[in-house]
Amino acid sequence: MQKGTHGCALFLSVQSMGTSVIPSPLLYSFARLEAVIEHLAGMLLFFGLLQQIGAVLGGLLLILYSVAIAINLLRGRRDISCGCGGVAGNHPISWLLVLRNLLLMFVCGWVFTNPYLWGSVENLWMGETSQLFHPLVLQNMMTAWLGLLFFMMTTGLWEMYSRVRPFLRR
Repeated sequence: MQKGTHGCALFLSVQSMGTSVIPSPLLYSFARLEAVIEHLAGMLLFFGLLQQIGAVLGGLLLILYSVAIAINLLRGRRDISCGCGGVAGNHPISWLLVLRNLLLMFVCGWVFTNPYLWGSVENLWMGETSQLFHPLVLQNMMTAWLGLLFFMMTTGLWEMYSRVRPFLRR
């Protein structure tokens, strides 16, 4: 919810990353539209309503973010804040963010192809309560948590290495 409550910070983040990608007159409108789509996708996925639409919206946003990050990295603009905010924090853009987004795109694709295995609110409305605690659901949840744990560990190790690297060259 940080992006929704801090419109100025969101605009500056989109402006710093998108000035050469998005025409200047459209930046403010794009920042607002992006925040609305991001919140909509998150709510649809969180509450388990219309999961396929939420997965498509989330995947499209991740593609958009990855393209903007890659364009700026290829142009040598590495000092731009990622604008992630929240738990992910704000840090300079890197290829690691593109890799993270690629992994999250695969998750969106998985949710799109398997929308009813997660025990969603839609399942309760449709009377399919037998799938709520299906062994595949538990297995997939455990796999997702282990993948997230592995990603967080590698990200932390990479960050520690990047902080120590200048001292290793001495």
